[in-house]
Amino acid sequence: MRHCPDAVSFAGASPAGPIPSVNNTGSRVAIASEYRDKEGWLTEGWWNVSARSCETILRAQLSARYYYLYAVDYDQGGEWSGKSFMCTREKEFTHRGFDNCLARGL
Repeated sequence: MRHCPDAVSFAGASPAGPIPSVNNTGSRVAIASEYRDKEGWLTEGWWNVSARSCETILRAQLSARYYYLYAVDYDQGGEWSGKSFMCTREKEFTHRGFDNCLARGL
């Protein structure tokens, strides 16, 4: 997994199993994910993870080579991101593809 920050990290995730996320901050965070499956790119969000707790995200059988995560801090502001761009929206979402984010209301 690329660009995994210290504050929101993976705890023993394997390519075949679910991805648990550990929030070691004092803030609530929201996490979005993006990966490629048989139908193309899939982006989903948000998983809410309480301060100093763990939440399992992406419970399905995992088979993609890379999984990208983006997280925002609800309480202190800020984000954990990497070099890749991810289309998100403020409310819960699931969408396919990453072209024309603005035109699609993302």
